[in-house]
Amino acid sequence: MPTLGGCLFRHCVWPHAAIRHQVSLSGNIQPEMKRFHFPHRYALRTEDNPAIQDLAKALVLSRLDVMNTRLEKGGSYILGTRFSLADFYLSFWIALLGRDGVCSRSPAIAKRYDPVRSRAGVTPYLAPSG
Repeated sequence: MPTLGGCLFRHCVWPHAAIRHQVSLSGNIQPEMKRFHFPHRYALRTEDNPAIQDLAKALVLSRLDVMNTRLEKGGSYILGTRFSLADFYLSFWIALLGRDGVCSRSPAIAKRYDPVRSRAGVTPYLAPSG
């Protein structure tokens, strides 16, 4: 399975870079976030839920590490100077994971979270979380 931004997209020609980033986020982060928030769907025993959540969070963080490395030289948003749905989507998952923990671990992602969060239309969806 390719990692976030890995060779799956390297040779594809997409009509818009935002689509590539959105698909990458959807395919690499969303399934693990679902596992994190609904562990009972993946466990036979209730006592296994915390271990499933720990695994899911570790996988998401490792995928965000890859994305952080790729974004280190970019602008304020994933597409440089342009805000896109991919920025909101990434920020939404960061808010659910815990902004402080993710942003302290991933400075390039943190650089994109604050401009997104400051946009009036997205504020209600990105409630602060530790």
